[in-house]
Amino acid sequence: MGCGTFSPRSARCARGREAQLVIVGDGPLRAHYEGLANDDRNVTFVGAVHEGRAAYYAHSAIYACPITQGASFGITLLESMACETPIVCSRIPGFRDVVTHEREALMVPPGDDDALADALIRLLDDETLRARMGKAGRETAQRYGWPEVTASVLDVYADVLKATSRR
Repeated sequence: MGCGTFSPRSARCARGREAQLVIVGDGPLRAHYEGLANDDRNVTFVGAVHEGRAAYYAHSAIYACPITQGASFGITLLESMACETPIVCSRIPGFRDVVTHEREALMVPPGDDDALADALIRLLDDETLRARMGKAGRETAQRYGWPEVTASVLDVYADVLKATSRR
């Protein structure tokens, strides 16, 4: 898990929304987050999922990743985008390299519970925005597919070989 500090329960109750929060993943802070959830029936801890993660993304209205630090690259963002699931995530360097605010994701300042809640509510309330962001995310994710990545790597090797042969 390790998604930073947030309080989905208080954010939801303060704004009068009902939503099901499914937390997929595990880590040393799980007990802490379970304590924050305080047996809330709207919060489910799934634990580690090694196969079938795509089903969680595909069956979600929104993928939220409010991590506060430490993400060098947004692979989970790409997984979500491949399933056309819109994203709310922290505005951190690794994520800014993968998504653009208002295009594939709504980005919020790290650790800002109110901004996180506002972004989630905005997406929950706007089906058109969710669909637009989902489609944009799918297009972006396709640029990271193996055929495209492999072609880019081969282009780099070809450039290096050309430069070496000129010497």
